[in-house]
Amino acid sequence: METYLDRENILARFKSYVEIETTSAETLDRYPSSEKEWDLARKLEQELNDLGLVDVELTEFCNVVATLPTNGESYARSWC
Repeated sequence: METYLDRENILARFKSYVEIETTSAETLDRYPSSEKEWDLARKLEQELNDLGLVDVELTEFCNVVATLPTNGESYARSWC
């Protein structure tokens, strides 16, 4: 049975990340400097939502932040 987190799926997702061109535009004075960096961040944002993380946020600085729910009273907040 194939799941979202099986080996083949993880490898395919990783390959899809590294295929996104994220080279910075050296002549621009903004961060991130290229739209392609936003493409990767939006992809990560969507995948975190698909995995069931909560409070997924793509910030104005192109940081992706999410909370991993637990079965207890604590939580894990992550930045990508």
